Amino acid sequence: MAFKLNDLNQNTLRSFVAAALGERTLTSISISANATARYDAKGESGLKGDVQVANLLITDPQGQLPKIP
Repeated sequence: MAFKLNDLNQNTLRSFVAAALGERTLTSISISANATARYDAKGESGLKGDVQVANLLITDPQGQLPKIP
């Protein structure tokens, strides 16, 4: 089985992470991932994958966080 995720961005994730961020706001993020899995009930199973996070920018009302991704 293979799994591929391209450019999951802030528009999709914002509502999922809002509670964890409190007063801060997820302004920008891009996530891409690739994974392959194999399952054998009587033998060896495995999972391989990679995840890339880019352009992560979180803003806060006090302005204490960096303003660049």
